Amino acid sequence: MTVAIDEQLLQVLNQCLSQDTFTRTRAEVQLKNLAQEGVCMQSLLRISLENHSFGQRQLAAVTLKNQIDISWSKSADRYQNGPIPDDQTKDWIKHNILLGLSVDLKPIRSLLANTISKIAHLDWPEQWPQLFEHLMQHLSSQNLDSVSGALQVLEDFVKDDMSDHHFPSVAPILVPALHQITGNEVYPPPVRARAIKIISDFVDTIFMVKEEHPEVIESYLEPLLKLWIPGLTMFVGQPATEQSLPLKIESLKTIVKIFQNFPKESVSYQQAIVETVWNNLLTLESIYHQKYVQPTQDQWNEVVESPDGWELNQLVFSSLDLVQFISKRKHFKSLFADQQFMDRLMSCLVTFLQITAQSEMGWEHDMDEFIQEDEEEATVYTVRLAAEETLLTIVESYEQTTLDRFYQTSLAKLSETSHRQQHWWWKVHEAVFYGLGKASQPYIYHIKEKLQFDLHQLFTGVILEDCKAQDYPFLSGRCLWLAGKYCDILSDTIVNDYIGASLQGTTMSPIFQIFAVKAIKCFCTSMDSKKLKPVVPLILKSLCHMAKDAKDEFLFLILETLSTAIKIDDQATANEASSITDIILNGWIQKPEDFLVVELVQELVSHLSHNPIVSLEFQSRMFPTLLEAIQPQQPPALVATALDMLTSLIRNATGELPKEYTTRVFPVVVSMMLSNEEDQLLQNGQDLLQALIHRDYASIKQWTDGQYQGLDLIIRCIAKLLQPEQSESSSIFVGDLVTKLIQKAGADLTPVLSELLLAVLKRLESAKMPSFIQTLVLIFCHLIHSQLATVLDFLSLNQVNGKSGLEIFLKAWAGCFSDFQGYYHVKVSVVAMCLLLQSQDERLGKIQVQGDLVSQTQKIVTRSMAAKRPDTFTIIPFPAKALKLLVEEFQQQRESKMAAKRQMVDEYFADMDSDDEWDEMPEDFEDAVFEDEPELKGDPIYELDLKHYLIDFFKSMQHMPSAQTLAVHLKEHEHKILREALSQ
Repeated sequence: MTVAIDEQLLQVLNQCLSQDTFTRTRAEVQLKNLAQEGVCMQSLLRISLENHSFGQRQLAAVTLKNQIDISWSKSADRYQNGPIPDDQTKDWIKHNILLGLSVDLKPIRSLLANTISKIAHLDWPEQWPQLFEHLMQHLSSQNLDSVSGALQVLEDFVKDDMSDHHFPSVAPILVPALHQITGNEVYPPPVRARAIKIISDFVDTIFMVKEEHPEVIESYLEPLLKLWIPGLTMFVGQPATEQSLPLKIESLKTIVKIFQNFPKESVSYQQAIVETVWNNLLTLESIYHQKYVQPTQDQWNEVVESPDGWELNQLVFSSLDLVQFISKRKHFKSLFADQQFMDRLMSCLVTFLQITAQSEMGWEHDMDEFIQEDEEEATVYTVRLAAEETLLTIVESYEQTTLDRFYQTSLAKLSETSHRQQHWWWKVHEAVFYGLGKASQPYIYHIKEKLQFDLHQLFTGVILEDCKAQDYPFLSGRCLWLAGKYCDILSDTIVNDYIGASLQGTTMSPIFQIFAVKAIKCFCTSMDSKKLKPVVPLILKSLCHMAKDAKDEFLFLILETLSTAIKIDDQATANEASSITDIILNGWIQKPEDFLVVELVQELVSHLSHNPIVSLEFQSRMFPTLLEAIQPQQPPALVATALDMLTSLIRNATGELPKEYTTRVFPVVVSMMLSNEEDQLLQNGQDLLQALIHRDYASIKQWTDGQYQGLDLIIRCIAKLLQPEQSESSSIFVGDLVTKLIQKAGADLTPVLSELLLAVLKRLESAKMPSFIQTLVLIFCHLIHSQLATVLDFLSLNQVNGKSGLEIFLKAWAGCFSDFQGYYHVKVSVVAMCLLLQSQDERLGKIQVQGDLVSQTQKIVTRSMAAKRPDTFTIIPFPAKALKLLVEEFQQQRESKMAAKRQMVDEYFADMDSDDEWDEMPEDFEDAVFEDEPELKGDPIYELDLKHYLIDFFKSMQHMPSAQTLAVHLKEHEHKILREALSQ
């Protein structure tokens, strides 16, 4: 039977390799069905190991690997419901697949080694305890294929499967064996380099466990450094040849990782390594320039990448990583104070900043790739980006020195190539300007402080001259961009010259056009709007002209620039409104699913609909297309973004809202919400209805289709969103919708208000997601502001599943109070809680909620331990919990650099890095908030200074009878915060 299966499989595998599409497709289906049988795994392995054709063996190995992924174990990430091989089959495979490590065909060996890694990930050590011993036997054999195969498995093994628990039994055996392979010239460099790579993974493991197991430093790291650093240093110091490159790269990568992860422990080795790497870097500079920069496009032969991924670029990356590392270490301070060293380093960086021949060719054929890299959004890390990062890192540590030496080096480089004798002269100039532009902010600061750097001479001399070098669009365009970066400190005459050049550039080569738009974007962002106003009409015309044929990244860049330019002059914007509208619709329809494009389109829509000169015209031009886009037959992504844009038009429209929004948009949106289950459509639909109710509730009240009235349909939508089977994500804005309806409908809602609030309460009882709980809780918070006693009576009199409505509400609120998001929503919640406490209602004290976390152990708790022993809390009365939460909120407010910054940062700077710090909020922050939600303007809660409000509340609370009783539940640090609040 085994022979028969093998023969059947061989026949099917052969047909899978057929050039005939029908034969191949049918065979692939047969192979998939056969592979699901456990015995077939054995046949696939035998075929992979035996002397069949390469195609059959390779396909068998691939099929086996895939089958292991989906059917070896239920714990596999890709497991598909189906039969799992029995233990006998598994044991046979594990025993025989190790033979694959000795196969002489590298592709087959690599596939089988990868399959071993997958099995090991699932079975080692419990179901495969002998694996490590077998791998070590292969590693110590004299067979080069066996050693290479074992190293591949061990690389995955150490990186993915070895924990701190296995470390003591694995490291003492494996580390010396790897060291022996690395030092043995019998093995080729790629094999020895792979051994070093595994040591690098060991370093990662030590770093990850050092906090929990500090003894690993003395037991494992220090011996590893003594054993390995001398040899690694030797490899780094060897000349960079094709043979030595793998060893040099992996050695330097490992050394840099050791230095970065263990700077103190490795300090005694750093000086010698730095000297070696510095000498290498000087040599690399020349090699890199000759190999990558100097060739012309005609001379360029595309570099064939090493199959193992070892390229000269990687050596440059690691060398620059080391430079960045030492720039942050105090004991290398004297090195960066050495002018000769700094001049040489800056010269290296200018070389590595230069455009390679390969990039030049690629960018000319793919403008998207160029824009992405120039905006530092490239998917591929390049030497140019690494050099830029290194320059800016050194500026952070030695700002004035670095800026001075880079400026002087730049002048020298520009002078050396002023005669333009070498054909790559323009790349030197472009690299200098690129570096000066990327470091523009610190340069501008120093120039404003009246320090050195005479950029005026550059911009009226070499930069202006290079700007005219149209045969070199990357250089001439870079000059425009550089002028834009420094426009804030240049004279009006110089800036006007470059603005004029940028506007002329919009009709030139595609590369130059990109730079022209980037320059215009800089001018619009940095310049005083009064100075820019006279040329805004030309800027808008130029952008609109280029946008007609723009696609993808270039269109995105134009949209970005437009979003800034249209804010400078409302009249100029109104004059180009027709063209801008076409651009908005074109950009949106091209990529309705692209979040970044849609976000920019939304910004443009918001501003134009808010522009009083053109608002009505803009609405009328946008409306037909958007109405068509929300019809049932349209793709969901198009409908979702169209709903967003309609919402923006409704919110920002000046004057009376056109009736078409109620008569034509409202019924379509309601119908869509009642018949659709797409989260994004339901979310955006809720937002639109909320905006429409706010702007024109009267029209909704009057609307009817003969069967239902407008208010009835909104109630039906809300009822659907509050159903238990409806996902919480899809109903995330239902609270805002209900609140807005209550505020606007008033007495019209009286007949169904109690029923509506009871539905909210029922949904709150089963709600899980904090953001969904927030939206429901805030309905009652808003009501508490105006009808506190009525809300308390309603909640107390109604029950859900045997629980008091008041208990459901207060427990949900107390549990998620600290997680509330949104500047306005936090204020609504805090004020409501203060009002509730001030009421001194006895019913509040009868509700018990979670208090403080009870610490069960001081030891580190694993996830499995935590699952068996969940957190426990003290149980305290709600008023005591409320006071604790308000004290915590006061502390949050006090620690903010501005009142309410905590929520503003979340909302307004969501696209910024989480580590960014802001000394103050942007001047236009409130305008931006009101542009998104104009209904908040003038709201007393929004205008409230929460910090001072809480101080006044605490002072009023101290005179109430319950004050002493509640204070008993405060911890010492909470008492301290409260005392400090009362003292203000």
